[in-house]
Amino acid sequence: GKKDLDAAHAWFARIVAEHPEDQGAIKYGDSVAIEMKRNAFQVAKALLAANKLEEAEAAYAAISLEPPIKDDIRIGTAINWGSCLMGLDRNFEAQQSFEMAIEMKPDCLEAHFNRGVLLNKDKRFSEAYLSFAEVLKIKPGLPQALSASFECLRQLHRSQDLLEMCSKIIEEDQYMGKDFRPFFYRAFANCELKSYLDGISDGKEALARGASGSFQNQITAIMVHCYKEHGDELLEGGDASAALEQFELALGIVHTAPEQRDILLSKANALVQIPDIASALSLLQSCTTSFPDDNAPFLESLGMLQLKNGEDMEMAMCNLSLGLSGELTIAQADSLYNLGMCQYKSGDIALALSTFEHTLALDPSHTEAVIQCDAMRMLIDMASPAEVEPLPLPSPPVE
Repeated sequence: GKKDLDAAHAWFARIVAEHPEDQGAIKYGDSVAIEMKRNAFQVAKALLAANKLEEAEAAYAAISLEPPIKDDIRIGTAINWGSCLMGLDRNFEAQQSFEMAIEMKPDCLEAHFNRGVLLNKDKRFSEAYLSFAEVLKIKPGLPQALSASFECLRQLHRSQDLLEMCSKIIEEDQYMGKDFRPFFYRAFANCELKSYLDGISDGKEALARGASGSFQNQITAIMVHCYKEHGDELLEGGDASAALEQFELALGIVHTAPEQRDILLSKANALVQIPDIASALSLLQSCTTSFPDDNAPFLESLGMLQLKNGEDMEMAMCNLSLGLSGELTIAQADSLYNLGMCQYKSGDIALALSTFEHTLALDPSHTEAVIQCDAMRMLIDMASPAEVEPLPLPSPPVE
């Protein structure tokens, strides 16, 4: 028992103190010390298994790593102590503990892996990736290390490296079996590299392999983005019908309102290009009510389409004004310019000038706005009465 070991350790220590040359006492004293450390390690290990992190950390901290001690206990203590410290968010100390284990045993898989987990937790993804690379040198194809490496590359947006690593694992087909992760991460890489059709294909395969929970939601978001962006490419290339199909596929799986809004705007543009103006107008009008807190883009597009379609200019101007009432970007310079033209045609020259000046503030190279600013100023100058030299007042009468 513990008391017997304590007593034996004290007895051998006293003998060695009195007779430093007694090799038998030294040997048996060391054996007792090693056994005491092994017992202490088992107690600490049980505390860690029970998730009693503070007690476990204190128990591991109490184990001296100085000789005499067996290598497995020394390395195991350093690794598990680091795990306790990481669980207690004492990350700097945890890293030191894992690196101590690596120094003791350079090919210690668990220490390298835990160090990678810690660095990933601290968002130090480049360093974490290198730790997982060391794990894969020790045990090539370890699924947990592969998945962790994929995630590091994703966080670093090293999409080409991620694509190549995932493709290699998929082609070799010996390490991750039916795991969905290689296809999930390759879908992400393809999406970032604008290989949208490949991203869609990989996303479908990841879902077919059973991706669920947050992974399922992320895969769906990737596929939505790929459908939408591929649709925009088709629309830019003049194939509005094919683009419309992509937008419908995206709308069929989209989960978030901002994504849905962007897809609907692209769908309206496709309908205009087909052309199906009536459907485009109907869609935009319905969206202005479906997105009451975020309908400015729809109002802007609706106003622009009403102008293009020759509809009531007052209604178009009203929709443009509402759609352009928030913070604007250079992408909205043309819409703002058209609003200024409406204001000019309605007779409000001063307001039109202000709108054209705002257009130039967004896009100083907007040639039409430069011309209209000059024209509006000229009209305002022509309409202003000429200044008249004031006459001197008569002198007051003298009594």
